[in-house]
Amino acid sequence: MNLTVIVPATGQGARFKSDLPRVVQPLADRPMVRYVVDAARALDPAHLALVASLADEAVVRQAAGDGITYFFQEQSLGAGHAIQQAEQAVA
Repeated sequence: MNLTVIVPATGQGARFKSDLPRVVQPLADRPMVRYVVDAARALDPAHLALVASLADEAVVRQAAGDGITYFFQEQSLGAGHAIQQAEQAVA
């Protein structure tokens, strides 16, 4: 099977009342994005793409690893738009 996984890792996390982006908020001593990336890797995808906001270097650092292609959402226009940024990963 030729599986592609796109992880939309955008969002400011304002409801967390934190300066950290939503997906790097800690959950059981790990950033939330690590759980998603690790679960995606367990599927052994042909392509693993992560979409982050341009200003979210913390997301890229926390999700860093081999085999991830990074895409960036220049404007915060929602999850659907974030997925569109990685459209070339599935083409």
